[in-house]
Amino acid sequence: MKKERMHLGTSGLMFERAQSLRETATLAEKLLWGRLSKNQMGSKFRRQHPILNYIVDFYCHAFKFAVELEGSVHENAERRFHDRMRTEALSVHGITVIRFSNEEVISNIDQVIEAIKAHMNQQQ
Repeated sequence: MKKERMHLGTSGLMFERAQSLRETATLAEKLLWGRLSKNQMGSKFRRQHPILNYIVDFYCHAFKFAVELEGSVHENAERRFHDRMRTEALSVHGITVIRFSNEEVISNIDQVIEAIKAHMNQQQ
């Protein structure tokens, strides 16, 4: 059986950008990573993971889903359009995207974790 690729043809430049993003994580990203890392959810998550020409905030390959965190930059129409296009491109490859605001993560991380667990349970 052929192993399914996680990066789907991502360029080397995207890997460099992903590394840079890992080094400059937001507070919300750091908090969520503290709960997703080291298989705490029963599956491996990757942070700032390159797929196609995108970098998703968190990715679980076993369940083929990405978790995206959104700050105030995602409030303008152009960015929302870009986010929709990215979600559609990923969905063509069977990847689901779930989104949370940075504020949700900071103010109620337990609820965010429960939503992620619920998504994983639906996929089983």
